[in-house]
Amino acid sequence: MSKSDRVGAALSRKDFLSGVGIAAAAAAGAGAGVATQLGYSPASVADNEPILIGDVDESSGVYAVSGGSQSLGKKVCVEEWNARGGVLGRKIQLIHADTAAKPDVAVPNATKLVEQDKVDVLVGEVSSGVGLALSALAQRLGIVFVAAGTHDTTITGSNAHPCCFRTTAANSMLANATAKALLPYGKKWFFITPDYAYGHSAQAGFQAVLEANGGQSLGNELTAFPTNSGDFTAQLTKAKNSGADVLVLSWYGGDLVNGMKQYVQLGLDKVFKQVGGPLNGVEVGLGYGAENNRGIWGAPWAPDYPTDGSKQLGQKLRAAGAQYVDWRMYLGWLACEAAITGILRAGTTEATRLVSAIEGLTFNGLQKKFCHIRACDHQNELDVLVTEAIPKSQWKFPNQFFKINQIVPASDTLEPCDKSDAPAKLAQQTIPTREGYTPKSRA
Repeated sequence: MSKSDRVGAALSRKDFLSGVGIAAAAAAGAGAGVATQLGYSPASVADNEPILIGDVDESSGVYAVSGGSQSLGKKVCVEEWNARGGVLGRKIQLIHADTAAKPDVAVPNATKLVEQDKVDVLVGEVSSGVGLALSALAQRLGIVFVAAGTHDTTITGSNAHPCCFRTTAANSMLANATAKALLPYGKKWFFITPDYAYGHSAQAGFQAVLEANGGQSLGNELTAFPTNSGDFTAQLTKAKNSGADVLVLSWYGGDLVNGMKQYVQLGLDKVFKQVGGPLNGVEVGLGYGAENNRGIWGAPWAPDYPTDGSKQLGQKLRAAGAQYVDWRMYLGWLACEAAITGILRAGTTEATRLVSAIEGLTFNGLQKKFCHIRACDHQNELDVLVTEAIPKSQWKFPNQFFKINQIVPASDTLEPCDKSDAPAKLAQQTIPTREGYTPKSRA
C-alpha cells in the first residue's frame, strides 16, 4: 500500500467510525425513489436541492435482467441513506438512464443525465464495453463515475481515468481466485470467449494463471457479442474434440444461459473433468435451470456471504420486491454506497475534491473487513468468492444454485500498484471543470 493509500485509509476510517459506520447500522426505511419505469416510489425530499445520482444501467438489451438487479441495489442503498437523513443535509434521488449494453445508446443517454438533468455522479453499468465508454465520457465531462459491475481489467489499468472508480472485482482478480480452483482438475484447458472487452480480459486472466502453473491452452474459440442465434454448437463441438480437461467459459447473461444448456445437451459434462469461468449467478442459473447447473465460478458476493450485514441486505432487497437475491443487486448497492460515502467525506460534489475523497476511501462493503478503494488505480479491494454449482437437492434456501467454496481476500488477487499501468495513466490526466454545473455542498 502506498503512503497516500495509507493516509487515505486512516482518514476515511476515522470518518467511518465518527458517523458513517453508525449510520450504516441503522434500519432502512421508506426513502427516495425515482425512475418510475423501474418501479421506484416517488421521492419525498426536503426543501434543500437533492443529491442526484445518475443510475446508468441496462433496462433493455442482453443484460436487462442484470442491470435491473443493480438498479434495485442502488434503490435500496438510497433508501437506507434517506432514512438516516440523506447526505450533506440533502435527500438523495436516483435518475435512471438505459444503457442497453450498447455504447451508442449509453453515451448519449448518460450525456443527457449530466448536461440536462445535472446529476452529481454517475453510478452503475454491467457491460465492460459500455463501462469503458462511460469512463471516457465521465473524464471528458468532469463528473465522477463509479462503475458497479464492469469487470474488464483495463478499466482500472491501461484505460484508467481519474474520474472513474470501480467497486467490483476486476477480471484479473476473478481469475487469480477462480482459475486456481480449476487447476486440480487438469492443466489442459479450452476457452470459449465472447468477442468484446470483458471476454478478452477474462480469458487472458485465466490463461495467465494456467500458464504460470505449467498448463496449456488447447484453443480459444470466439463468439460474437451480442449473439443473434445463441447457438454455440460449433464452438462446443471443437471444445469437445480438443482433448482438454477443463472448459473455461467467459460468457455471461443470455450467452451463458444458452451455453450451459447446450453444454449439458451435448454431453460435455461427461467429457470434461470440470467447467467454469469468471462469473455466474442466480439470475443466470434461473435462466438455464437447476438441471443444467454445473461448474466452478467466480462471484463478487452471495446472499449467504457470512456476515450479518450481507444477510440484512438480502432481507432489505426482498422487502424492496426482489423475488430472489443475486450479487448484481449487491454490486449496485456497493457502488452507490461508495459514491455517497465519498460525497460525505468530500463535503461536496465538486469532481476534483470528490475524486480525492474516494481515493483511499475505506467504507463498509458488508464483507468481513472494510472495503478500501486504492488511490493508485481506483480499484476497490473486494474479496472474491469461488463458488460451486450444486444440485437442487443440496440447496439450503430457494434458488441457491451455488455454494461458497472459498472466500479469497483481495490481497491474494490484486495486482500490485507498482506493476499496474494505472498510476502512470492517472498521473497524465487532469480533471476538467464541468461546464454549466454548480457543485453541491452541505445545505
